[in-house]
Amino acid sequence: VNEFPELTHLWYMDDPSAIGSLDSLSKFIPEFNAFAPRFGFLPKASSGVLLVKPDFYEEAKTLFPDLRILNSSTEGVEHLGSFFGAPEALIAWAREQIREETVRVLRLTELAELVPHACHGAYTHGLQNKLSFLMRTSPLPGELFQPLEDVIANKLLPALGLPTQLRNLFGLPTKFGGMSISNPTLTPALNYAASQAISSPLVASALAKSGMVPSAADCSKAKSSALAERRALLLALTRQVIAEIPPSLRRTVEDLFTEPLPEPDEDANPKRKKTRPPPNVSSHLLQALPIAELGYLFSRHQWKDLMALRYLLPVEGLPAFCACKSKNPFTLQHALSCPTGGHAIRRHNGVRDLLAGWLSKLSPFNIVVEPLLHPVHPEDRFAHRSANQDDEARSDILLVEG
Repeated sequence: VNEFPELTHLWYMDDPSAIGSLDSLSKFIPEFNAFAPRFGFLPKASSGVLLVKPDFYEEAKTLFPDLRILNSSTEGVEHLGSFFGAPEALIAWAREQIREETVRVLRLTELAELVPHACHGAYTHGLQNKLSFLMRTSPLPGELFQPLEDVIANKLLPALGLPTQLRNLFGLPTKFGGMSISNPTLTPALNYAASQAISSPLVASALAKSGMVPSAADCSKAKSSALAERRALLLALTRQVIAEIPPSLRRTVEDLFTEPLPEPDEDANPKRKKTRPPPNVSSHLLQALPIAELGYLFSRHQWKDLMALRYLLPVEGLPAFCACKSKNPFTLQHALSCPTGGHAIRRHNGVRDLLAGWLSKLSPFNIVVEPLLHPVHPEDRFAHRSANQDDEARSDILLVEG
């Protein structure tokens, strides 16, 4: 590399490349072919590709008969997961990449009927990240991803038990009440701009041919600035989506936030943060990998119930009316408060037993659970009519000295 400073080199592991004049490349390639075997790298001319401008196409074919010569005005080549070449060739290559990803999502949709939680994890932790890499490394228009978005909205979401009507909500991160299934038509420009900003110190160093790696401080500064700008745009999109959902669902979604959603003035001035209640942590379970061996994988029925509770969707298998003969329709809210079946009593007893257990370890007193209260005299008067005056009235916990 140092012997050919007139070339711009881009190397990653065993994928070398160089940019420069044909004369410089004609000297560099033989030197490289002779030098590389010393380190166990055996280059093959048949796998080499040379991308040249139209004016130098014929000359390149003469100078490099063993290489595959491509015209940069009409052709291109894939390199390091991205693409170099004509814009039309880039679009054709990206369309094929998206078509392959669409086929994978369709296959995932077929499995989602049986293991929806595993399929959700496979998409958000796997396939979606591959799409994100494609967006970060190539300047692609959002409409190119529309066929994939159609499959996600009309196939994948219903297979996961999620209504298509709330598509924008499900595109939000789980920390803001969504499902982290982003809309691929909205994010290409955002991801590419962030990638350009983050890699700008490395690009500047490569173009300067200094041979020096940019400082960690410069890289960290570029990354922080790019991520802050990207976060501001995502927060603006989140506020817009939250404002568009029905008010009855909005409160439920806001309760799912694992971190407060800052107001617009807080984005510009972080010192003006408002005090908010502690965030909900229930959405963390959707961020964990669905590993069955660790007990992190929900069954098909558990997943459906989870989505129904999370987004106020109808729960399958519920009766029309409760066994308590209530005239009101049976709802989840009624199930939590109905005295029939003992759910309310079990919740009360759970808190009682937990508190009694703590007190038995921390308190020097003896702990008695549900002791009988003293009998009530007919002439006794109580400040509140709700006071329990039955002969079998009991307290929850009694602390006895001794």
